[in-house]
Amino acid sequence: MSSYTSKLLLITALLAIVGGLLFQFWIPQYYLDIFPYTLVFFFLVTWLSHYYVIRTISSKSSSFGIAFMISSTLRLFVYSGFIGAYLYFNRGNAKPFLVAFCLLYFIYAIIDVRYLLIETTRKK
Repeated sequence: MSSYTSKLLLITALLAIVGGLLFQFWIPQYYLDIFPYTLVFFFLVTWLSHYYVIRTISSKSSSFGIAFMISSTLRLFVYSGFIGAYLYFNRGNAKPFLVAFCLLYFIYAIIDVRYLLIETTRKK
């Protein structure tokens, strides 16, 4: 297991614990049944995106920008589809879902960009 994968798993586990505690003790009225699945979704999308970019830059270092843009665009489409599907079936929980989704998006985006910067500077 790569260092990135283990750290991503650790962060996902920490988010699950923090989210569980928040929903259990502080904001139980906003509990989302889909929250654990959203964590798995973000883990998988982030890991696949990172794997694609790293694999691309390991073959050609000049293609980092293109690979990153393709990866980002595909992720945004996948995220939009996930949001749209959830909101279509669960309009009542729209606000708490969108808040949780945006927080997870920013957390995972920061992690991904941080580790991509580490990988690209290591390649130079």
